Amino acid sequence: MLPYKTPPCPRPRVTRWGTFYPKPYTIWKKQAEADIRKLVTTQYAGRVSVFIEYVEAPPKSDSKKRRQARMQSGWPRGDIDNLGKAVLDAMTGAGVWLDDSQVVRIVAEKRYGEGDMTRVRVEPA
Repeated sequence: MLPYKTPPCPRPRVTRWGTFYPKPYTIWKKQAEADIRKLVTTQYAGRVSVFIEYVEAPPKSDSKKRRQARMQSGWPRGDIDNLGKAVLDAMTGAGVWLDDSQVVRIVAEKRYGEGDMTRVRVEPA
Protein backbone atom coordinates (compact mmCIF):
# COMPACT_ATOMS: atom_id res chain seq x y z
CA MET A 1 0.00 0.00 0.00
CA LEU A 2 1.32 3.42 -0.96
CA PRO A 3 -0.08 5.99 1.52
CA TYR A 4 -0.26 8.84 -0.97
CA LYS A 5 -1.86 9.78 -4.26
CA THR A 6 -0.57 8.08 -7.40
CA PRO A 7 -0.27 10.44 -10.37
CA PRO A 8 -1.19 9.28 -13.87
CA CYS A 9 1.85 8.49 -16.00
CA PRO A 10 2.37 11.52 -18.30
CA ARG A 11 3.59 11.46 -21.86
CA PRO A 12 7.38 11.52 -22.04
CA ARG A 13 9.12 14.46 -23.66
CA VAL A 14 11.39 13.32 -26.47
CA THR A 15 14.33 15.52 -27.47
CA ARG A 16 17.53 14.90 -29.32
CA TRP A 17 19.23 14.44 -25.91
CA GLY A 18 16.89 11.69 -24.74
CA THR A 19 13.45 10.95 -23.33
CA PHE A 20 12.33 12.76 -20.18
CA TYR A 21 9.34 12.64 -17.84
CA PRO A 22 8.15 15.73 -15.93
CA LYS A 23 10.01 16.31 -12.65
CA PRO A 24 7.02 15.80 -10.27
CA TYR A 25 6.38 12.37 -11.80
CA THR A 26 10.07 11.42 -11.58
CA ILE A 27 10.18 12.43 -7.90
CA TRP A 28 7.00 10.41 -7.16
CA LYS A 29 8.39 7.37 -8.97
CA LYS A 30 11.68 7.39 -7.02
CA GLN A 31 9.79 7.67 -3.71
CA ALA A 32 7.36 4.91 -4.69
CA GLU A 33 10.22 2.60 -5.73
CA ALA A 34 11.93 3.13 -2.36
CA ASP A 35 8.68 2.42 -0.47
CA ILE A 36 7.97 -0.70 -2.55
CA ARG A 37 11.49 -2.05 -1.90
CA LYS A 38 10.79 -1.81 1.85
CA LEU A 39 7.50 -3.74 1.53
CA VAL A 40 8.33 -6.46 -1.03
CA THR A 41 10.80 -9.21 -0.15
CA THR A 42 10.50 -11.56 -3.14
CA GLN A 43 11.04 -11.15 -6.86
CA TYR A 44 8.53 -12.84 -9.18
CA ALA A 45 10.08 -14.82 -12.03
CA GLY A 46 6.96 -16.11 -13.81
CA ARG A 47 3.61 -14.77 -14.92
CA VAL A 48 1.81 -12.53 -12.43
CA SER A 49 -1.61 -10.97 -11.88
CA VAL A 50 -1.82 -7.45 -10.44
CA PHE A 51 -4.80 -6.05 -8.53
CA ILE A 52 -4.74 -2.27 -8.04
CA GLU A 53 -7.14 -0.07 -6.06
CA TYR A 54 -6.76 3.73 -6.20
CA VAL A 55 -8.47 5.67 -3.42
CA GLU A 56 -8.56 9.45 -3.63
CA ALA A 57 -10.00 11.91 -1.11
CA PRO A 58 -12.61 14.31 -2.53
CA PRO A 59 -11.53 17.95 -2.85
CA LYS A 60 -11.59 19.84 0.45
CA SER A 61 -13.38 22.71 -1.27
CA ASP A 62 -16.53 20.59 -1.78
CA SER A 63 -19.55 21.32 0.38
CA LYS A 64 -20.77 18.54 2.67
CA LYS A 65 -23.65 17.78 0.28
CA ARG A 66 -21.38 17.74 -2.78
CA ARG A 67 -18.84 15.56 -0.96
CA GLN A 68 -21.50 12.95 -0.13
CA ALA A 69 -22.77 12.95 -3.73
CA ARG A 70 -19.21 12.59 -5.06
CA MET A 71 -18.45 9.70 -2.67
CA GLN A 72 -21.55 7.82 -3.87
CA SER A 73 -21.46 8.35 -7.61
CA GLY A 74 -18.27 10.15 -8.70
CA TRP A 75 -14.85 8.91 -9.64
CA PRO A 76 -11.46 10.59 -9.54
CA ARG A 77 -9.82 12.21 -12.53
CA GLY A 78 -7.11 10.45 -14.48
CA ASP A 79 -7.24 7.60 -16.96
CA ILE A 80 -7.06 4.27 -15.20
CA ASP A 81 -4.61 2.91 -17.76
CA ASN A 82 -2.17 5.77 -17.04
CA LEU A 83 -2.57 5.22 -13.29
CA GLY A 84 -1.81 1.53 -13.84
CA LYS A 85 1.25 2.32 -15.94
CA ALA A 86 2.66 4.53 -13.17
CA VAL A 87 2.30 1.72 -10.61
CA LEU A 88 3.72 -0.94 -12.93
CA ASP A 89 6.71 1.26 -13.80
CA ALA A 90 7.43 1.87 -10.10
CA MET A 91 7.17 -1.84 -9.32
CA THR A 92 9.48 -2.71 -12.21
CA GLY A 93 12.01 -0.13 -10.98
CA ALA A 94 11.76 -1.57 -7.45
CA GLY A 95 12.58 -5.06 -8.72
CA VAL A 96 9.28 -6.79 -7.92
CA TRP A 97 9.63 -8.64 -11.24
CA LEU A 98 12.19 -8.77 -14.00
CA ASP A 99 10.04 -6.99 -16.60
CA ASP A 100 6.45 -5.75 -16.66
CA SER A 101 5.81 -8.03 -19.64
CA GLN A 102 5.37 -10.77 -16.98
CA VAL A 103 2.05 -9.17 -16.02
CA VAL A 104 -0.68 -11.15 -17.77
CA ARG A 105 -3.70 -9.80 -15.89
CA ILE A 106 -4.54 -6.40 -14.39
CA VAL A 107 -7.63 -5.63 -12.35
CA ALA A 108 -7.85 -1.94 -11.48
CA GLU A 109 -10.42 0.23 -9.69
CA LYS A 110 -10.50 3.92 -8.84
CA ARG A 111 -12.87 5.55 -6.38
CA TYR A 112 -13.28 8.32 -3.85
CA GLY A 113 -12.69 7.45 -0.22
CA GLU A 114 -11.13 8.72 2.98
CA GLY A 115 -7.50 9.67 2.38
CA ASP A 116 -5.24 9.14 -0.63
CA MET A 117 -3.71 5.69 -1.08
CA THR A 118 -2.99 3.03 -3.65
CA ARG A 119 -3.31 -0.64 -2.74
CA VAL A 120 -1.52 -3.19 -4.90
CA ARG A 121 -1.64 -6.99 -4.65
CA VAL A 122 0.54 -9.23 -6.83
CA GLU A 123 -0.15 -12.95 -7.25
CA PRO A 124 1.41 -15.62 -9.43
CA ALA A 125 -0.81 -16.26 -12.46
